[in-house]
Amino acid sequence: MTLQQIKAQIYNLGTYKQQKIEAYGKMKKELLEKVRDQVLYQSEAELRWRTLKKRPISTQILSLPIF
Repeated sequence: MTLQQIKAQIYNLGTYKQQKIEAYGKMKKELLEKVRDQVLYQSEAELRWRTLKKRPISTQILSLPIF
């Protein structure tokens, strides 16, 4: 194997590793966004539930969504 071939292999391995790092970063960012969205959704649901529990039963029934 020539020196030029070795350099090419090293360069290709570095490029491959960089691509993997970028892909990992992208997946990590997407996962963090999903977790954040889930936490926001859960917080909103808990807030609605607490608000609903504070109301009298008659107003709770009237505020239920109609499908």
